[in-house]
Amino acid sequence: MTGAYPQLSNYLDSLGHANPDLKILELGAGTGGATRVAMKGLCGPNGIKRYRQYTLTDISPGFLTSARESMSEFRVVDFAVLNIEEDPLEQGFELAYDVVMAS
Repeated sequence: MTGAYPQLSNYLDSLGHANPDLKILELGAGTGGATRVAMKGLCGPNGIKRYRQYTLTDISPGFLTSARESMSEFRVVDFAVLNIEEDPLEQGFELAYDVVMAS
């Protein structure tokens, strides 16, 4: 892991222990690097998930297609198109996330 990834994993590990009902929104699917780190923290060494919903978004449907294929090991990840420069409510997103990550 590089940069702030170890801290991200540790932070989400702590949050997941405190509240296994977390709703998480990740902005910018990209290559999925941050998502993999997040899943490491949220699933722990035993693989038991400590979150209710993880939504991975990108402005490009093409990136989401790639992300869906590369993240197939993570069974409980939702994928959605989101242009964060526009109102998320108008794009069908709720104002009900515990964690919002930009990657």
